[in-house]
Amino acid sequence: MNPRRYLRPSFMAKIAPKLYGGLFRRNPGLIHSYTSLIRAPDSRGYYGQLFAGLGWTSIHWLHKLSQSTLIMAGNDDPIVPLINARIMARYIPNAKLYVIDGGHLFLLAQAEKVAPIVHQFLAGDAK
Repeated sequence: MNPRRYLRPSFMAKIAPKLYGGLFRRNPGLIHSYTSLIRAPDSRGYYGQLFAGLGWTSIHWLHKLSQSTLIMAGNDDPIVPLINARIMARYIPNAKLYVIDGGHLFLLAQAEKVAPIVHQFLAGDAK
């Protein structure tokens, strides 16, 4: 929960495998390429996001979503457990769930694997 990881690359390298899971757990050296891309968030927004995660839920409205919805989740995500995606997929009527063999940052670490899934979903949606 400490934003120090955004300010000190050495701290990020130390905690990334445990925090992000997936490829960062299997290849800790990967975090060095990631740290050059990130920027520290605004503290007000960062702490607001953490606070919202303590108790806000949209589960009561998920059944009202009528559009096709792509839900992607990593199976080794310590921050957002896979069960969250499974719950969303269950309650959103037109949801498609893809479970990626990865962690919290699978969109960055596995873009070449994820992009075709998103493209296929969008192309199918356009028909």
